[in-house]
Amino acid sequence: MIAALTAAVGFSLSSSASEQAAPDWSRYQPGTIASVVVQYPVQTGIAVSPDVPLRLRVRYSGEFRELSDDSRRLLTAWGQAMSVSGLLQAFRQEVKVSEAGAEHWLVVQERLVPDMTAELRRDEAFEVYAIYIGQVDGRHILLINAFDHATKTKHRR
Repeated sequence: MIAALTAAVGFSLSSSASEQAAPDWSRYQPGTIASVVVQYPVQTGIAVSPDVPLRLRVRYSGEFRELSDDSRRLLTAWGQAMSVSGLLQAFRQEVKVSEAGAEHWLVVQERLVPDMTAELRRDEAFEVYAIYIGQVDGRHILLINAFDHATKTKHRR
């Protein structure tokens, strides 16, 4: 199942459906979280990046937590830099995933959480459509805009 929020710079948070453009899922290229870490070396402080769309194959942990302070700081800075408002309302949680044995907390759209918890099982592989937005003191931050669960029919919101 693919669920999503659409984009001007990855997505749009406008309230009117007529204002929203259909997302371009083809721009999300296959990649890994590990490749992001290599491509964007660790920096101190807040480092905002133009969005880097990625399609990642990860494993679901079933664990969620409130948005971390680092994620909140970067979301605020990234939203200001990209002129995108409403990010802290749309992204309020993080989900723990694993990739090649390494665990990562990814920021997830609030509207995707119910579908994730209903469809996915612990340690199940699934695909996420995420964007890399930068880092805070070496912690790379990615936002999940959609996910694809192979056992369900693909659809978009």
